[in-house]
Amino acid sequence: MSAVNGSGEGTLSSDSVVMYFANGIRIGEEDRFNGTISYADTTAPTASPLGFGTNAKWSVTPGNTIMNPYSGMGAVDQNLNIRGFNYLVLNIYSAQSGSSFHFSPEVSGDQPLLTGSLASATYTPGGGALPANQWTTLRVPLSQLMIDQLDSTYPNAPQYAFYKVTLGSDCAGPNGCNETFWVEWYFSVH
Repeated sequence: MSAVNGSGEGTLSSDSVVMYFANGIRIGEEDRFNGTISYADTTAPTASPLGFGTNAKWSVTPGNTIMNPYSGMGAVDQNLNIRGFNYLVLNIYSAQSGSSFHFSPEVSGDQPLLTGSLASATYTPGGGALPANQWTTLRVPLSQLMIDQLDSTYPNAPQYAFYKVTLGSDCAGPNGCNETFWVEWYFSVH
């Protein structure tokens, strides 16, 4: 992939990505249910790994510990085709130590993806708690996150239509459920 500007085609990029939201812009994401999010916040202490100074600021409070942005806007309403990508990438800056997360994917209609036990699928990224005051990149393999156990005929069926993933704080840090994060979210091949 390369960019075209006034002087012609630029150099090839090392990766192929589609932005969900970054740099204060919601590209593949239409809106969100739950969560207190300011998409164009400029108060993150440092620029993001993508080099942006404007990020989505997520404030976690007791009773409001999740955010679940859903696809739309620059994408087909409620279903972003992610077949060509391998990772959901979440760059997250934690203002406190000890925070951890879980992801719960859903299909259009707010139906949770199901695991083999037919319980709601929840993916917890490895690496444990986030360090304080720095950006951390969570690379979640879509092959592990977007799997549905429809029934015994279709075990472990991959899902390529992305509707939404609920990102939940485990409220494990020293501040309990009073946490602040800056976030950028995209899908990537590498």
